[in-house]
Amino acid sequence: MTVSAKQDLPIKNIFINALKIILKNYWTLLYFGWPYVVLYFGIEVIDSPLANLPKILQTLIYLVIATIVIVHCHRIFLLPKNEVKKESVFRWGRRETKYATSVFVISMYNTAIFFVGYWLIKAAVGVFDSVEISEDMSFVARVLSFFLILYLWVRFMLILPDAAVGNIRPVSWAWEISSGKT
Repeated sequence: MTVSAKQDLPIKNIFINALKIILKNYWTLLYFGWPYVVLYFGIEVIDSPLANLPKILQTLIYLVIATIVIVHCHRIFLLPKNEVKKESVFRWGRRETKYATSVFVISMYNTAIFFVGYWLIKAAVGVFDSVEISEDMSFVARVLSFFLILYLWVRFMLILPDAAVGNIRPVSWAWEISSGKT
């Protein structure tokens, strides 16, 4: 289903259909997911050589695994079965790279917005110049920054399923397509 920027998103129908798709594709999800579950247990549960790797390498392994699994899940949910079945379980290609790049770009936007937003909110409430700010004001600034980031994250997230199915659009496309819907 293609949705233009002018149409309303049928949120309730999308949510119900998403649950149905998960149940309908249970075995396919297990097929693509089992190697990653085994690898996760190899790192976290079993005392394996992977458990002795530095935390940064473990984190990178998790990120690569998560990206591959999430792209597979999106493809299972969004594409015809015959297109998904012919893929390898272990795959890193253009789609996975676009997905990971999109997550990175969104994360960088949000990190920048958090820090800039936090300081702007503190300035707006008049505590920017003070060395010692109250816990309450700091909490308010963090909460407001968090809601700003949540708003941005929701708007930008539409690029992720798009990248997973192989489309190459800029992150700004997600902003455009979600305009007026959040």
